[in-house]
Amino acid sequence: MEKGVNRPWIVCKLSGEFLALTNPETAHGVAALAHDINELSGRYRCALVIGAGNILRGSSLSTALGVRTRAAHYAGMTATLVNGIVLSDLLTQAGCKNSIVSALSMPA
Repeated sequence: MEKGVNRPWIVCKLSGEFLALTNPETAHGVAALAHDINELSGRYRCALVIGAGNILRGSSLSTALGVRTRAAHYAGMTATLVNGIVLSDLLTQAGCKNSIVSALSMPA
């Protein structure tokens, strides 16, 4: 397909557990994901959405520690960025061109 032509989107949601350090399949999973994205990128625009449950859960901060909701949400969004940075680097190492998009400002 030519560049600039509208292509349909594929959006995939990954659990933060995908990057859990205790998951022995993480390296293989990222390599397989990068391969699949590269295969599909000629016909589709691909987006990955990653969670951060492996780092923290905002609802737990509110319930267990009494952190106010707004602060807990920001902590969760920051944890999501941490996972995004890690996933981006792993995908880049596997030969998959990518970029991070976030509602939070984070200059490179």
